[in-house]
Amino acid sequence: ECHKGHLKGAVADLRNINAGQGAGSTAGAAFLSHFVGDLPWAHLDIAGTAWGAEERDYQGGSRGTGVGVRLLVDWLESI
Repeated sequence: ECHKGHLKGAVADLRNINAGQGAGSTAGAAFLSHFVGDLPWAHLDIAGTAWGAEERDYQGGSRGTGVGVRLLVDWLESI
């Protein structure tokens, strides 16, 4: 709730970036909260693990890591 105030814009009602510095993941969650209403939801911030510096056999080169994708798919299949 405290981050919602940082998203108020001078030109628009709502902006999708924090007015201050840092807290990007919580600012992202605060932004999304304006659109979900009363539905249960989660914000998964994977930006810090998004890109790998080295190649992996299963990636086919130095591309997005996909960290958490298998876990998320397994969980979705279980519900």
